[in-house]
Amino acid sequence: MLGIARTNPSLLPDCMSHQDFDCAGCALANPITCLLAIDHDFASYLRYRISEDFRLRDVVRAVMKEHGRPMYWDIIASMVQARYPEVSKNIVYTVLTSYKADFIALDVGVYGLAGSHPRHDKVD
Repeated sequence: MLGIARTNPSLLPDCMSHQDFDCAGCALANPITCLLAIDHDFASYLRYRISEDFRLRDVVRAVMKEHGRPMYWDIIASMVQARYPEVSKNIVYTVLTSYKADFIALDVGVYGLAGSHPRHDKVD
């Protein structure tokens, strides 16, 4: 689910954005075998993790937008940690490498905001 949330959140099933949901029509399908339908605590935990992931993505994006140019990931992580000391550098690196629609690797370890660098549209 986290992978789907990071690459294409529009594909998330309704249960990941709403506590009250209907399994009818869900691409993940069977409410009898679906772990999310069976275990509401697990679904709630995943909703929490996804919302935290989105929050961290927004924080990283805001830091990079304020700085206005590409930076080495460690510098980005330090800037995020200055605001949110509880966020580890490894988490920031994961955000940078996971949200390919938001961040683009311009060189080894150097990241910019996607869409800000037209010569580097290709992401590996």
